[in-house]
Amino acid sequence: MINKVAEFVVGDLVKESPIVADRKNDSKTLGIITKIRRIEANGPGTSACQALYIFWANYGEFWTTNLRVMKASDSE
Repeated sequence: MINKVAEFVVGDLVKESPIVADRKNDSKTLGIITKIRRIEANGPGTSACQALYIFWANYGEFWTTNLRVMKASDSE
């Protein structure tokens, strides 16, 4: 099975992916994307991704990538 990485837009409601949520950080429940930057592949075996600035409720604003979050409305 191929993991499809979601592309996000400003305003998307997100949550941590199940793999990241395994760290048990209960403060990061839901977040809203406020800024997006594109990160291009920088070498062999790498791929482009999105850098996302997310405002997390009860936690604050931090940068992460689209590999670490998923849309909150996804049922997967």
